[in-house]
Amino acid sequence: SASCDRLVAVAAILAALPSALASGDDDDHAHETWEWAGVFDLEAGDYTWTFTRGSSGTYAADHMKLIMMTTTHPDIDGIEDRESLAEEVWEGNSTMEVDNAGQITPSNSSSYEVDMDPTTYLTLLRINVPQSGPHVFFMEHDPAEFEMEEVHFFKDFDGEDIDPLATEPASSSSSSDGSGLSKSEQLRLSVGATFVTCLPTLVVILFAWYHLQTTSVLFKALSAF
Repeated sequence: SASCDRLVAVAAILAALPSALASGDDDDHAHETWEWAGVFDLEAGDYTWTFTRGSSGTYAADHMKLIMMTTTHPDIDGIEDRESLAEEVWEGNSTMEVDNAGQITPSNSSSYEVDMDPTTYLTLLRINVPQSGPHVFFMEHDPAEFEMEEVHFFKDFDGEDIDPLATEPASSSSSSDGSGLSKSEQLRLSVGATFVTCLPTLVVILFAWYHLQTTSVLFKALSAF
């Protein structure tokens, strides 16, 4: 019947709604300028970023352009809060070349380009952090492409591994919940999950209502005789 068809259509719409909510911003983290961004909560001091050759004996790329900035939060919002400024700096004319064992510091006005040393297995980037707090890196290539299993890409002065608290795109190296999602995206996914949980019950209620309606109509029709 037409009423039953309408109920089926409603159920189909409700079933599709969680996917629509979850995928509303699927392209938010796809960036045309850099391939990877990561936020770290760093203490003031000196750090080392290591680029290693791959199993083929060559670096994943000859150069790595990057930006390092202080930011507002040690989570995904700390990345998003600096994206607009990072785009301006990336497209600007102030890019400093850095050789093996060169040093960089946070900058809101300059980008860096690390030249891989073809004569060595490792190219080292020394990083000085003048002030403790969250820092964000925007990088031309995913650092995992330059990382060997036995050599973590980011270490502090004592040689301890430093992992990002959030990345774009989401990365298994993140020590956060691994979602890599903004608060609004997490809210949409939560709403979607709620619909998925409640959908079977809602469908049963709708069909029960339809059954009662049709039974009532049938009863009234029989009573008329």
